[in-house]
Amino acid sequence: MQFAWDVRDDTFAGAPPLAAFRLVVSFASSLYFTGIGYDGMPALYDVPVAFFHAYTDEDIYVAPPKGEKPEGIVYQLKRALYGTRRAAFLFQNLSMEVMEKGGFFRIKVT
Repeated sequence: MQFAWDVRDDTFAGAPPLAAFRLVVSFASSLYFTGIGYDGMPALYDVPVAFFHAYTDEDIYVAPPKGEKPEGIVYQLKRALYGTRRAAFLFQNLSMEVMEKGGFFRIKVT
């Protein structure tokens, strides 16, 4: 797989403005507390390993720490690792897939 290294669209992962985040949390909370078609209580979590949930779509090899394996052994990453170039982008795409299954939709703001 080849990537256009001079174009940054393959790595960009934008963050929503705080007002949009507050709107979604407020809406979810109001649905929960009024009992209108929402089964779970909304919650916020800080997930330090969030990027590990997204699969990588390129071949990335890493060397194990010294003393762990014999010389010449490398590991191939199957999931996005924090610090890799496309980790945030891949996690954002995974998040959008999950949200679209829940009835949300993605818009492009220009």
